[in-house]
Amino acid sequence: MNPLQLKFTPPQPSVVVVIPFYNGSRFIERSVSSVFAQTVPADEVIVVNDGSRAEEREALTDLAKRYPFRIVDKENGGQGSARNAGVAASTANFICFLDQDDFYLENHIEILVAGIPAGDPRFGFVYADLFEADGDGNIVSTSLVKEKSEQNPKRSLLNLLRYDMHILPSAALIARRAFEAVEGFDPQFMGYEDDDLFLRIFRKGFSNYFVDRAVTV
Repeated sequence: MNPLQLKFTPPQPSVVVVIPFYNGSRFIERSVSSVFAQTVPADEVIVVNDGSRAEEREALTDLAKRYPFRIVDKENGGQGSARNAGVAASTANFICFLDQDDFYLENHIEILVAGIPAGDPRFGFVYADLFEADGDGNIVSTSLVKEKSEQNPKRSLLNLLRYDMHILPSAALIARRAFEAVEGFDPQFMGYEDDDLFLRIFRKGFSNYFVDRAVTV
């Protein structure tokens, strides 16, 4: 058979959720519990302790007795390096991130996995909208991305550079192939490291898709 006639068959979706943790005991149970309340469960859940204080690490240990997640410990290096460490410790072919002070809506994984297109060998990531909330989880806005972003999905480098991209790691699903192609987050950045990641994935020629539904708070 001519190799050019072979059809691309996407891998069966398996999903890891990576949560970077740094002295975040106030919020982490809310985040973790939202992962384990998903309509489609994650295959792996990893919390990366990014050099937290001893008492904060102890709180994480206590939480792991009630929720079956894995803890990865590392020296403090920032959110990007913590996310990279979580991905490196996982095997799933699709990656979801969750900030310690955010939490998923119940169908976060279900909606994003359904947004993976069939037959796209250059699939990079799919992202969705978010609810914005105060510290107690009370909703302020139900459409953060569409209110703030000029173009969804992303189609123009000029647009990506001119405006804040508003692709939030806590509301996105990334193909491992694309993440590894750009070597993950650049740990030199301690802010806007997420914009930098998605920009580099875009520049590598991977595709992106937008789901017009909120999946995260």
